[in-house]
Amino acid sequence: MTATVVVLAGQGASTEYLANALRDKVEVAAYILEDVPSRSRMLKRRIRHLGLVPVIGQVVFVLFQKLILNRLARNRIGELEEEYVLRRGYPDGTRMRFVQSVNEAATLSLLQSLEPDLVVVNGTRIIARRVLEGVDAPFINTHVGITPRYRGVHGGYWAIAEGQEALFGATVHYVDPGVDTGEVIAQVTGTPHPRDSFPTYPVLQYGFVLPTLVDVIARMAQGETPKPSAPMAERSVQYFHPTLWGYLWRWITTGTR
Repeated sequence: MTATVVVLAGQGASTEYLANALRDKVEVAAYILEDVPSRSRMLKRRIRHLGLVPVIGQVVFVLFQKLILNRLARNRIGELEEEYVLRRGYPDGTRMRFVQSVNEAATLSLLQSLEPDLVVVNGTRIIARRVLEGVDAPFINTHVGITPRYRGVHGGYWAIAEGQEALFGATVHYVDPGVDTGEVIAQVTGTPHPRDSFPTYPVLQYGFVLPTLVDVIARMAQGETPKPSAPMAERSVQYFHPTLWGYLWRWITTGTR
């Protein structure tokens, strides 16, 4: 009997890519989509963790990305979506439920009512232990970075910025309460084009890992439990958004865009 698969995800392009890739391959009982986290709460948490000055630099960089980098990358993103068959929007008949947070009690109740055999996570905030342990099913996630070496955000960018081109890749892994610290199921690497940059790296990474992710989900839906595999790099580091001045310095000194 085919397993019950539930997708627990944030609202964004990569979740839409996933929904279209799974169509006709894996039946998904429901997509549980969480709202965008409160920006003010995120900023307060980052300031406590990183300090005020770095967070100001990150906020300014995000504005720079939205106003300039994303516009410059628009055509390249379209090319990547076409090359890797990354489709926007949700297929007809997609069963969607909306929650404020993956960690609220209502989300756990909803998950429990669906009785999933597999929960596929995509683009959510860190999931609390009580949610992970409140459902009798494995949780798997896709991270656009090679874990544990490039945990956190923008793993592809940081690999290129540090001269670790061989670790420009993505990871399918089991989810635990840490930040991208779960056991590795599969890792895939690729090579960015000279036209690729900060906004296009994650699209490229998602594009070349998506077939692997769909294959893992399909096998698990048939009852297989993939064994964890050794990561490509053992060192564990968590990365954050670059500051504007850090990004510009790397662009000037190393050519990393």
